[in-house]
Amino acid sequence: MQSHFKNTIRFFFMGMVVIITTNLSAEPVIREGGFPPNAPELQESAYVVMVNLDEQRVFVYHNGKEIRRMICSSGLPENDNATPTGRFIIDESGHKRGQWFYSDTYGEGAKYWVGFIGGTYLFHSVPMDKDQHIIEEEAKRIGQPASHGCIRLSVADAQWFYETIPSGSVLYITGTTPNSSDASSAELPMYRPLTKQEVCTWLADHHQEFYQQHLLSCEAALVRMTAACIGIPDLTEEGILADFPKGLDPETAFVCNNIDQGRRGPGNTIRWNNYGTHPPVVVKQLNHYIADHHLASLYTLQEVKADDAQLKDLISTDEHFLGAIVWLVGHPERWGAHPPVNDRGMVLGEHVRFVAPKLDASGNFIVWDPENHPNQPYHVPTLAGRELFNYRIAVLLAASP
Repeated sequence: MQSHFKNTIRFFFMGMVVIITTNLSAEPVIREGGFPPNAPELQESAYVVMVNLDEQRVFVYHNGKEIRRMICSSGLPENDNATPTGRFIIDESGHKRGQWFYSDTYGEGAKYWVGFIGGTYLFHSVPMDKDQHIIEEEAKRIGQPASHGCIRLSVADAQWFYETIPSGSVLYITGTTPNSSDASSAELPMYRPLTKQEVCTWLADHHQEFYQQHLLSCEAALVRMTAACIGIPDLTEEGILADFPKGLDPETAFVCNNIDQGRRGPGNTIRWNNYGTHPPVVVKQLNHYIADHHLASLYTLQEVKADDAQLKDLISTDEHFLGAIVWLVGHPERWGAHPPVNDRGMVLGEHVRFVAPKLDASGNFIVWDPENHPNQPYHVPTLAGRELFNYRIAVLLAASP
């Protein structure tokens, strides 16, 4: 593993990269002066990976079309650490890839590594400590040379690369490694949050992955989906449920005695302690994950009070609005339009759903329900029962530029 880690001492900040990776385009984008203009593999039914050292970008093509674009960090130019240029075969032996490695010598490791010159030069995630936490002091070097020759990607991009690019794929590395000492901060790439359309595209591409696993785990399912959308893909529903504080007040805790048991007991009695939680808990937990993954400069969750008209106005006019988790009566046909509410503010039939950051052509909400399997969106003009929750929602906001 020492040969692996020779190229992974410095790295860039994980969370900020996933924000700007995906770019679907109808036609191949061959950058002038960058990639070989006559590369025959671009027109074949194969994956072709191209790294432009001048731009510190990785471009992936399939069937001659660009399917993904990723920011990277290549090798430092000094001390023979520059990333080699030329035409290579990714994992030519079929045995140079893995999900994790760690070097006791250097006290660092990385996830999702794939070799392109044996096991010496790799694509891999940002370096991490032995507990697989990102090493923060190197976190801001994305988009400029930082490694000893490897190509560093965000955790999400590295996982996608590891899972998607088959061994034997062609790799072109072109350009000249820029001298990092000559680069001013103004020339470095600026990180940005997702756009509204990118959120909607992500939801459409990944909706099947976030069906709630338990009868009463809808809040955890949507926390996981929201986190994954903004570049925190490693959370599990069980882990989120474990992280929620427990108690009897839904304003401060997740209230649930049995997550796989319903809310009505024998004789149609109500199990008020088999419930869920309210916006403050979800907002606090998601902001904790955002801070823990160094994304607080890009995103925040805020509790907002907005009726349907105000929510539509947020969707239509606020460029920073990227979606909202809403509390409503999940099945009014089952619980009634105005089901019982107890002294703790619990509403029988409480459920949460995610409202996309755009309206459909008819001005309807586009809503994702983690209870539906498959988790397909539905379109509605109003959201039933929200007045029982005082119209409170958890809003995902992009940071101001």
